[in-house]
Amino acid sequence: EFPKWINEMFRGEMHALFIRCRNLDNPKTNGIIKRFLKLLVSEMSVQMSDEMAVKFRSIFTEWRHVLWTYINTLFEDLQKRVGSDDLNSIFAAITARDIQKVWQRFLVNINISAIHAEINNFEKLLCDIVRIGLWVIFSFDAKEAQAIFFNMNNDLYTVNLNILTIHGWNVATSIDLSCYIFTAQI
Repeated sequence: EFPKWINEMFRGEMHALFIRCRNLDNPKTNGIIKRFLKLLVSEMSVQMSDEMAVKFRSIFTEWRHVLWTYINTLFEDLQKRVGSDDLNSIFAAITARDIQKVWQRFLVNINISAIHAEINNFEKLLCDIVRIGLWVIFSFDAKEAQAIFFNMNNDLYTVNLNILTIHGWNVATSIDLSCYIFTAQI
């Protein structure tokens, strides 16, 4: 078990991975998280265990639920704001502040200005993911909506982005995700 400060540092770097992809590979192999942790702990000469990978995967899964909760809350807020269930009106009412509130927890360790130097539509990509979530909430039964959202390949908006962290380690960006088969498990 790592000290708390190291776990927090790992979580900070994992935010970048979460923004790139909200779905991971097969939980039996846990390849993406293992690769991520291997890159982090190689600098520390620490042995990485399967249990550690499972623990960090569970954090990732928790974040998926948090993101989904934020999108649901935004949907309810937008319905109240526009006084309508019309999806086009809901989409039109989305503000940059709304998108920031949905993603804020995951952006705290991200170097936004460095990302803007490379890509000028970062927030639009995050907004597109939120819009997919809002559409799913609008279109499907609440019991199925979360699974449908994470099965809609919304990772394609962000998987190739160079998500840089404020610490400059940029571990998530250094991982080639093209060699993994993603699974959208809830």
